[in-house]
Amino acid sequence: MNIIEQNKEKVNGVLKTFDRMIINGYILQLCNYRQFQYYLIQNNIELKDFNKFAVEQTELLCEHIEKYSKTNKVEIQYLTCGKTDKQELAYNSYLNDTAKNGLIAAYSVVEMCNSMTVKANRETKKLEIVSKPTNRY
Repeated sequence: MNIIEQNKEKVNGVLKTFDRMIINGYILQLCNYRQFQYYLIQNNIELKDFNKFAVEQTELLCEHIEKYSKTNKVEIQYLTCGKTDKQELAYNSYLNDTAKNGLIAAYSVVEMCNSMTVKANRETKKLEIVSKPTNRY
Protein backbone atom coordinates (compact mmCIF):
# COMPACT_ATOMS: atom_id res chain seq x y z
CA MET A 1 0.00 0.00 0.00
CA ASN A 2 1.43 3.39 -0.90
CA ILE A 3 1.82 6.16 1.65
CA ILE A 4 -0.98 8.29 0.16
CA GLU A 5 -3.53 5.46 0.36
CA GLN A 6 -2.35 4.55 3.86
CA ASN A 7 -2.89 8.12 5.11
CA LYS A 8 -5.80 9.13 2.85
CA GLU A 9 -7.84 10.54 5.75
CA LYS A 10 -4.99 13.00 6.43
CA VAL A 11 -4.21 13.88 2.79
CA ASN A 12 -5.84 17.06 1.48
CA GLY A 13 -4.45 16.75 -2.03
CA VAL A 14 -1.60 15.54 -4.21
CA LEU A 15 0.80 17.83 -6.07
CA LYS A 16 1.78 16.86 -9.60
CA THR A 17 3.93 18.96 -11.88
CA PHE A 18 5.25 18.84 -15.42
CA ASP A 19 8.59 20.32 -14.39
CA ARG A 20 10.65 19.98 -11.22
CA MET A 21 9.37 20.35 -7.72
CA ILE A 22 11.62 21.43 -4.88
CA ILE A 23 10.18 20.81 -1.45
CA ASN A 24 11.94 22.73 1.26
CA GLY A 25 10.30 23.11 4.58
CA TYR A 26 9.25 21.58 7.82
CA ILE A 27 6.22 20.23 9.62
CA LEU A 28 5.05 22.95 11.98
CA GLN A 29 3.75 20.37 14.45
CA LEU A 30 7.28 19.13 15.02
CA CYS A 31 9.19 22.42 15.29
CA ASN A 32 9.00 23.22 18.97
CA TYR A 33 8.60 21.42 22.28
CA ARG A 34 4.90 22.07 22.87
CA GLN A 35 3.77 21.31 19.35
CA PHE A 36 5.93 18.19 19.22
CA GLN A 37 4.52 17.00 22.55
CA TYR A 38 0.97 17.72 21.35
CA TYR A 39 1.64 15.71 18.16
CA LEU A 40 2.81 12.74 20.26
CA ILE A 41 -0.24 12.96 22.53
CA GLN A 42 -2.68 13.26 19.61
CA ASN A 43 -1.14 10.17 18.01
CA ASN A 44 -0.95 8.17 21.27
CA ILE A 45 2.84 7.90 21.09
CA GLU A 46 4.55 7.58 24.44
CA LEU A 47 8.03 9.04 24.82
CA LYS A 48 9.47 5.55 25.33
CA ASP A 49 8.01 4.50 21.96
CA PHE A 50 9.06 7.56 19.95
CA ASN A 51 12.28 6.11 18.47
CA LYS A 52 10.43 3.03 17.20
CA PHE A 53 7.68 5.25 15.76
CA ALA A 54 10.22 7.54 14.05
CA VAL A 55 12.10 4.60 12.52
CA GLU A 56 8.86 3.05 11.22
CA GLN A 57 7.74 6.34 9.65
CA THR A 58 11.15 6.88 8.09
CA GLU A 59 11.13 3.36 6.63
CA LEU A 60 7.63 3.87 5.18
CA LEU A 61 8.68 7.13 3.55
CA CYS A 62 11.94 5.64 2.20
CA GLU A 63 10.11 2.61 0.79
CA HIS A 64 7.63 4.88 -0.98
CA ILE A 65 10.41 7.05 -2.42
CA GLU A 66 12.40 4.00 -3.57
CA LYS A 67 9.33 2.44 -5.22
CA TYR A 68 8.45 5.73 -6.92
CA SER A 69 12.03 6.15 -8.17
CA LYS A 70 12.17 2.57 -9.52
CA THR A 71 8.81 3.02 -11.23
CA ASN A 72 10.23 6.11 -12.95
CA LYS A 73 13.56 4.38 -13.72
CA VAL A 74 15.59 6.88 -11.69
CA GLU A 75 18.37 5.80 -9.36
CA ILE A 76 18.49 7.58 -6.02
CA GLN A 77 21.87 9.23 -5.60
CA TYR A 78 23.18 9.62 -2.03
CA LEU A 79 24.89 12.95 -1.40
CA THR A 80 27.38 13.25 1.44
CA CYS A 81 26.82 16.98 1.99
CA GLY A 82 23.65 19.04 2.14
CA LYS A 83 25.53 21.99 0.65
CA THR A 84 25.76 20.21 -2.71
CA ASP A 85 23.88 22.15 -5.41
CA LYS A 86 21.02 19.75 -6.12
CA GLN A 87 19.51 21.99 -8.78
CA GLU A 88 22.75 21.86 -10.79
CA LEU A 89 22.92 18.08 -10.43
CA ALA A 90 19.30 17.72 -11.58
CA TYR A 91 19.92 20.02 -14.54
CA ASN A 92 22.93 17.94 -15.58
CA SER A 93 20.80 14.78 -15.32
CA TYR A 94 18.26 16.44 -17.58
CA LEU A 95 20.95 17.41 -20.10
CA ASN A 96 22.11 13.77 -20.21
CA ASP A 97 18.63 12.68 -21.32
CA THR A 98 16.51 15.59 -22.57
CA ALA A 99 13.88 13.21 -23.99
CA LYS A 100 13.04 11.79 -20.55
CA ASN A 101 9.66 12.74 -19.11
CA GLY A 102 8.65 12.64 -15.47
CA LEU A 103 11.11 12.24 -12.65
CA ILE A 104 14.60 13.28 -13.80
CA ALA A 105 16.68 12.77 -10.65
CA ALA A 106 16.34 11.79 -7.00
CA TYR A 107 18.78 12.62 -4.21
CA SER A 108 19.09 11.48 -0.63
CA VAL A 109 20.88 13.81 1.75
CA VAL A 110 20.70 14.94 5.36
CA GLU A 111 20.27 18.70 5.40
CA MET A 112 21.58 20.68 8.35
CA CYS A 113 18.71 21.69 10.62
CA ASN A 114 17.41 21.31 14.14
CA SER A 115 15.15 18.38 14.86
CA MET A 116 12.91 17.49 17.79
CA THR A 117 13.55 14.08 19.33
CA VAL A 118 13.32 12.16 22.59
CA LYS A 119 16.44 11.58 24.69
CA ALA A 120 17.20 10.25 28.14
CA ASN A 121 18.19 12.86 30.73
CA ARG A 122 20.99 11.35 32.85
CA GLU A 123 20.36 13.70 35.76
CA THR A 124 16.61 13.14 36.10
CA LYS A 125 16.73 9.59 34.71
CA LYS A 126 13.66 10.42 32.61
CA LEU A 127 12.93 10.75 28.92
CA GLU A 128 12.46 14.28 27.61
CA ILE A 129 11.83 16.09 24.37
CA VAL A 130 14.88 17.96 23.06
CA SER A 131 15.95 19.87 19.97
CA LYS A 132 19.20 18.78 18.33
CA PRO A 133 21.06 19.47 15.10
CA THR A 134 20.67 16.75 12.46
CA ASN A 135 24.02 17.17 10.75
CA ARG A 136 27.21 19.18 10.92
CA TYR A 137 29.41 20.10 7.97
